[in-house]
Amino acid sequence: MILGVATWFMPLLLRKVNPIQSKKVALEQLPITAWEEPVENPITILDPTYDEMAWMKKTPEDKKLRFKFKLKLENDFNKLITVQENFVYLDQDGNLRGFDPYTGLNHWKINISIRKIISQVVGQKRLFLVDSPKNENLRISCIDLQNPSILWQRIIPESKEGAAVFDFETQSLIVSTASDGVWSLKTKTGEILWKKPELYTKNKILIAGKNFLAFEPPVGKKVGAWYFLDPLTGAVAQKQNHIYPEMENFTPISTPEGILALAQVNETQYFLLNPVDLRVIWSQTSIDSILKINIINENHFLVAYENKLLEKRNLKTGELIWQKKMNQVDLSSFKIDTVQNLLVAPTADTDDQNGTAFYNLEDGNYLYTAQMTENALAVDFFGDWLYLMSETFVWAFQHDKTVH
Repeated sequence: MILGVATWFMPLLLRKVNPIQSKKVALEQLPITAWEEPVENPITILDPTYDEMAWMKKTPEDKKLRFKFKLKLENDFNKLITVQENFVYLDQDGNLRGFDPYTGLNHWKINISIRKIISQVVGQKRLFLVDSPKNENLRISCIDLQNPSILWQRIIPESKEGAAVFDFETQSLIVSTASDGVWSLKTKTGEILWKKPELYTKNKILIAGKNFLAFEPPVGKKVGAWYFLDPLTGAVAQKQNHIYPEMENFTPISTPEGILALAQVNETQYFLLNPVDLRVIWSQTSIDSILKINIINENHFLVAYENKLLEKRNLKTGELIWQKKMNQVDLSSFKIDTVQNLLVAPTADTDDQNGTAFYNLEDGNYLYTAQMTENALAVDFFGDWLYLMSETFVWAFQHDKTVH
């Protein structure tokens, strides 16, 4: 289960805690490889403009997408992260690599030995990564994106899963560590602000008015509950019984009415929650299993199902706006561009064609498919830029700005 994610963005009290590993790791400058072309183009021999030509050939003129550059990757990637003025990806060797999203230049690499990113958070021009190294303890890494380096790392013992959220008010990182409780860390140093070792949760903490809201599911004989926590001390301000005890995850969204949370209960049920008073605004139950839920804005969200069905719904009411069958694309990997009102997804590999399909986010109608030399394994947006990443290259495109 994958949910579009918004960038809003402990068993014993006396347990000894590993000290902060404060270190500044200098970045390794990598050779510039932007604009580098493959030695041999498998489709049009040594034609350096193939990718641009293929894109423009399949793209209507009124869309005005222009090929800008192609960046060759040094290693196969595992994950692509859009972070403010940087593009960062995790390669298969566990290194973080970054490049300028406007030119593809200024490469940097940080040797951090990450096997899998469990959670990622951005705040104060820093990237906070939660992973589980070989010793299987949970690790928090703070990456300085202005001068790429590791500012600090902290090991949370006896935890293998978790999630993190950045709180601007207290300038703290709130980490849910499951078996080791909830930790609040100072973002500048990684020092512990407070811990709640007795509260078991691996879900992200929600901002609920003046408090944090933590969801503790039933575990064994422990019933679990919702906990409202003081952001500065972690003290329990209020405790309430479950609404849906089996709830899996939730995604917060900021609206004019305040913070709301779109939550999934199980494979077929989801609901909208007001985290301040735990009021369920509406709930929906589907027939088919949910593949992915993605919030578009304060008014709409998308639900993708395993049977290749995609729905757009009203966030405030849950009502259906449109429904489309999309057999030709991989709905588990779609991304949305709210600036250009586009839905973009890799095409399903049924006819040996490596393409990326575009749909109108307003009505779900198909627009066009861009043909590439390699299949796009990841899609992301940065302002009016579009990035397609394969095992070998990052293709960068830009929308021509309309002149009034």
